[in-house]
Amino acid sequence: MSPPESVQVSSAHVADPVAALAQAREAMAAQRYETTVALLNQILDLPPNPASQDAQELIGNAREALGEIDRARVEYQLYLKLFANGDGVARVKSRLDKLGTAIAANTKSGKGKTGGAPQTTYWGSLSQSYYGGQSQIRDETTIITPATDATQIDVQNISSKDQSSLVSNADANARYRGNGWDNRFVFRDVHVLSLLSAQPTQNRLSALYADFKNEPMGFDARIGRQSSTSGGVLGRFDGVVAHYTISDAWRVGVLGGTPAEKGIGKRKYFYGATLDNDTLLDGLGVGLFAIEQRTESNVDRRALGTELRYFSQTASVFSLFDYDIKYHEVNVASVQGTLTMHNGATVNLLYDYRRSPTLQLTNALLGTPARSLKQLLLTEQQNQIEEDAVNVTPISKVALLGTTYPITEHWQLGLEARVSSLTSTHATATQPAVDGTGNIFAYTVQAIGTGIGSPNTVVVFNGSRLMSDAADSWLASMNTRIRPTEHWAVEPTLRFFVQDAINKTTLKRLSPTLRMTYQFGEKISLESEISYERSHSQGKLTDEKSKLLFYYIGYHWDF
Repeated sequence: MSPPESVQVSSAHVADPVAALAQAREAMAAQRYETTVALLNQILDLPPNPASQDAQELIGNAREALGEIDRARVEYQLYLKLFANGDGVARVKSRLDKLGTAIAANTKSGKGKTGGAPQTTYWGSLSQSYYGGQSQIRDETTIITPATDATQIDVQNISSKDQSSLVSNADANARYRGNGWDNRFVFRDVHVLSLLSAQPTQNRLSALYADFKNEPMGFDARIGRQSSTSGGVLGRFDGVVAHYTISDAWRVGVLGGTPAEKGIGKRKYFYGATLDNDTLLDGLGVGLFAIEQRTESNVDRRALGTELRYFSQTASVFSLFDYDIKYHEVNVASVQGTLTMHNGATVNLLYDYRRSPTLQLTNALLGTPARSLKQLLLTEQQNQIEEDAVNVTPISKVALLGTTYPITEHWQLGLEARVSSLTSTHATATQPAVDGTGNIFAYTVQAIGTGIGSPNTVVVFNGSRLMSDAADSWLASMNTRIRPTEHWAVEPTLRFFVQDAINKTTLKRLSPTLRMTYQFGEKISLESEISYERSHSQGKLTDEKSKLLFYYIGYHWDF
């Protein structure tokens, strides 16, 4: 398996939900759905804020794109419950209807049935955005001549156009229901046309698969390019996943394929099996999996794991445990949960331990000039290669505890504490050792006002402190979401960041942003954003000032 995309999120940025939402939209546009979900979960773990409504709809889109249909339904239904008058109600209801959920008629007899006359439906979306950006840097360096102690100031002014690209997204779906079958065909693609010679044009086919489901037979299968975050598979792959219901509660599954991302080493392929029960106890579901990945006749990864899922009206918990039986190492141990109190307070917790990237034999190639395991085996023994793979694969740990509490009718207070770390890696033939980060502590305080001045206005004040062995940082921000008319949404943001590094360098950054959305009916929207960033980094011998202008404008059409 190729290394999964990184889903680590900077605490400083996560503390600003509007900025995190912009990152999530960019990840969604690039069809990096795992990263999108990770960012959106961070936003939705915060108290209600200007990004909450859009994040709740977008996470349903991302879950659907990942093929997590049941989770997508839950996210969409939660949107309708929390934002009954939200801008996206029509879109969310349309998505739910196309997923087979009866919104208008909530009757048991209609739920999940595929009887009646056969039906074929089509839907999708098309969007395009132009992304642009340019920077100006003034760098002053003090040069000291040792023999005379004479000083000279070297000044450099650099201006450049950093970004110019047209990003196009296509999403097309077809669904057939009838004669006991519920089949779906999906195509998703993103094309990034670079208008700068130094940056290549890229195309990413994220999904091209067919779903087949027959409830009377208790059978379902997905064939083609797809994404998965369960069954021990992480990221996109070309292959098949199939399940068969063996009783009212249990179903077995098989999966196999090859990672879509090339990654390091030669071509890889994997196969595995799953066992699931969504109603083990009231509200509790469990999944078990076994997976093996091979490359060049070698076992690249061999793991056993389990997923636990619990949902109730007041609590939700999801946990994942992935253990590599080849290396006798834990790959992932993660649990996250939310508890809602009767007084309206919520408590969020997270503990995440994982090898990053996933532990694989081919990770050993990261530290050698060899381009394949066959080449590496000419100079190293198998057991040494396995030891190298462990030594160059760091461990990421994150623990989080947060709470929100309504203090008045219009204001809520949020508190969060987070500690994270990344372990060191050993030196290799081509790379030096990398020190671990040590514990990085982040503390955040938020005040969220809703209905301030007008019913649709939301204001968020945020203060964060980030402390580590390398630096001490502060972030203050104010985010506002205003709806001056039925069609317009305006989101101004102001952020101020200060960092004192261990090398006696001080960084100050001021970042105002303005985002605007105009909705044409239910199908078409125009979005734009302009962001200006001014930074000043000052050390003992250096003084650097920079200006960055970033903007995008585009449209989204649902059909």
